[in-house]
Amino acid sequence: MSSAGDRMPAYKTVGFIGLGVMGEPICRNLIKNSGARLIAFDLSPEPLARLRAEGAEIAGSVADVVGSSDIVLLCLPSARHARAVFEGDGILKHIREGQVVVDLGTSSVQQTRDFAAQLQARGACWADAPIARTRQAAQDGTLSVMVGASPELFAAIEPLIRCFATDVTLCGGTGAGQVTKILNNMVLFQTVNALAEAVAVAKPNGVDPALLLDTLSKGSADSFALRNHGMKAIVPENFPERAFSTEYALKDLSYALELADDAGVRIRGAELIGQVLQEAIDEGSGAAYFPVIAKHIGQAGGCTVQPESAKIAIDRFAGLTPTRSRAVVHGDLVVTVAVAPDPVTSSLYEQSVKALARIDESLALCGSHKSRILSAVIYVADIRRKDEMNRAWEEWVDRKNPPMRACLGVDLEPPHLVEIVVTAGK
Repeated sequence: MSSAGDRMPAYKTVGFIGLGVMGEPICRNLIKNSGARLIAFDLSPEPLARLRAEGAEIAGSVADVVGSSDIVLLCLPSARHARAVFEGDGILKHIREGQVVVDLGTSSVQQTRDFAAQLQARGACWADAPIARTRQAAQDGTLSVMVGASPELFAAIEPLIRCFATDVTLCGGTGAGQVTKILNNMVLFQTVNALAEAVAVAKPNGVDPALLLDTLSKGSADSFALRNHGMKAIVPENFPERAFSTEYALKDLSYALELADDAGVRIRGAELIGQVLQEAIDEGSGAAYFPVIAKHIGQAGGCTVQPESAKIAIDRFAGLTPTRSRAVVHGDLVVTVAVAPDPVTSSLYEQSVKALARIDESLALCGSHKSRILSAVIYVADIRRKDEMNRAWEEWVDRKNPPMRACLGVDLEPPHLVEIVVTAGK
């Protein structure tokens, strides 16, 4: 199906873990195009049943996949999910010398390099190969894949990847694929926000949104995002669930902010889109396709005021009364926001400790725990003092399951110096 089709994959048995929106069609293309025996695993029985009917073998656990495969592909939603299948009775415990693991998800660069080092110590290999483009591209086998691996490992896995992708790029060594994909998503989110703002301005000024984007597509503003996210989602207001959600967008953005923070670079545009995504989540659009941010752009550039019937109720739990200390339960997710309670100290470290204690309280009241946190965004009034917050965070966080975290410098209402927003599973 591509120029690499002349080089058939060398792996006789392929394991595949994660059959979600992207994983199931990728797995289906591997069945059709690789010529290999394919063993699949997922927690959901429905995609397993569909793929069994098309020729896949079904494994009962991660351990079964690793024990039966020459190469294992992961297509999981987040770094947290990847860690769950890596640790415990998973990949690391059952990996054999000479095996290869390829991570198709977008994940933390630090975690990617850590996993690669642990597998290397056992004579196995880890490659990061995050996928890009749409669900339709996954179905058509026309994904773009950004690979972080040695040239030798890339040469070995490229024919297999080309069974579901038309563009496969070696971006550098371990972690380079993740860096490239994270920055791809950062640019995409900001572009989609610009399109949403353009549509929001066009409507009250008498320009039809569909005509606007069609015209822009003929000039220098044209882009993949315009033709797909703009024309197919923003204009028709089509924001389904089980697509790339606002929550996952914020998760991926947190990786970019983490990279920038480590590099000592402030990326103001990314910080702004982080706030836009968080506002949409707070308004109840966390599970919707992320271009839904267009729904929340008001005439003055803020969030649209929705009728009470359309809002998710935000309850202030007993003892959680200061401004912005609140929690929202939406399906299987908990979003909680906390600042330090009164009296407010001038110490950023002490404010952070107290705000984190409030996170503990609200998570417990919502049936969750800090070990289930998926991502955290921390706003500080003076980014130069972030080390004080970092100290409090390191003392508090569950070290066995550290979530992705971003730290942003913003204006906060005095005397508050820190505000913490976390998203956790129930």
